Amino acid sequence: MPDTLKAQHTFYLKKGLAILSDSGRALASIVEDDLGWHDSISGYTTRSMTDEKYGFSNYQKDGNDYLKAGQENFINELTKNGMSKRDLMPPINLFSKVEADEVGNLIFCEDHCPKGASVTIRTEMDIYIVLSNTPNTLDPKDKYPSVAVHVEVLQAEPVDSLDYCVNFMPHTRRAFENTWEYNLLLGI
Repeated sequence: MPDTLKAQHTFYLKKGLAILSDSGRALASIVEDDLGWHDSISGYTTRSMTDEKYGFSNYQKDGNDYLKAGQENFINELTKNGMSKRDLMPPINLFSKVEADEVGNLIFCEDHCPKGASVTIRTEMDIYIVLSNTPNTLDPKDKYPSVAVHVEVLQAEPVDSLDYCVNFMPHTRRAFENTWEYNLLLGI
């Protein structure tokens, strides 16, 4: 996430921006977006944060109704695929908006995401994506939110040099060029 934000001079993600690797390659891009702002800085919930805010919960006590934390969801999925906690990356909190006030305090915008809002992410390289439907760390609600999420995986059209995301800004275009050059080296 630091490379994504720094290279594209932004604090949040929206349509047109790419998610970058530490090598400056476009891993994925946001091709459609109903909201225009997705939080990229407030991280994910931990077990202790979730228990402290919403009350102690675990699978042994609550079964499938236990309150999940983002970090444990990510680690569980990574572990299933031969990875570990060290493979955790900063997340994108889709559908969340966090602003900074004039003195730098982070403010969670509660009414940012209406029911039915959507975002479309196109992968630009083979990547591993883990999704976790858990609360934003800055969400002030004291009741654990339960919101259904619908996910579809579809085949994307080939990307060319006229693509909206490719041309969103020069820094984004350079990330796509880095990806294309890398793919040429691999013979993809």
